[in-house]
Amino acid sequence: MARYRFEIRQREQTETLWIELADPEAARKEAMTSARELLIDAAIEGHDRRAWVTRVFDEAGYTIATVTFADLLASPES
Repeated sequence: MARYRFEIRQREQTETLWIELADPEAARKEAMTSARELLIDAAIEGHDRRAWVTRVFDEAGYTIATVTFADLLASPES
C-alpha cells in the first residue's frame, strides 16, 4: 500500500489528508467518490462547493489526480 496526499482546496483554505491506498487508480477513484459525497452534503446543507478542488499527490509529490467539483456537476458520470 502506498500513501497519497489529498489536498481539498476550499477557496483560501486547504485541508490535507494522507490516505493509504493500493495504487494511483484507487487514489483517483477515492478523490472522485469523496468529491461527490462532499457535493451531496453541500446540497443538503444549502452550500455551494463548485469552486472546490481536490488534488492527489503520490509520496514523491507528483500530482496524480485533480478533481474540480464544478466539473463533476457538469458531467456526473466522470
